[in-house]
Amino acid sequence: MKKGHLLSYDGTFEGFLTCVFTAFEQKLVVTAISPGAEIQQDVFSVWELIITNIQKAARIEKAIKKMLPARAVSQLYYSFLSEQPGIEMIILKYLRSVFSNKNFSSTDYGDETVLKISQTAKKVSREKHRMEAFVRFRLTKDDIFFATI
Repeated sequence: MKKGHLLSYDGTFEGFLTCVFTAFEQKLVVTAISPGAEIQQDVFSVWELIITNIQKAARIEKAIKKMLPARAVSQLYYSFLSEQPGIEMIILKYLRSVFSNKNFSSTDYGDETVLKISQTAKKVSREKHRMEAFVRFRLTKDDIFFATI
């Protein structure tokens, strides 16, 4: 039986993509992905700190953009920005489906993972829209635009 891996990263999107790259490259059984030291370690899993690698992250990002429509790519990014507990594992499961299933559809809402990514992205999009509507910029005497949030 293969041991599970707990992956920890720096909290950036590039760091997360590096985790995805590592999981695919080493064919890891990932049980959890978490930013920083938030991971709850257990006896049956191996904890591994993943150092952000921009080249590896760019390779994954390029592959994602090649295989998915632009809307699905932005949904993945918005889902990551949600900072929901466990969203990294949902995104990893989604990406495993993308890369392993040639007939994958980002609009197949019968798939639990696709639906969860879509719903999470929609929540973040609504929050972004509310913030854009709320923020008002003013011009200071120094010709600098300033907004109080």
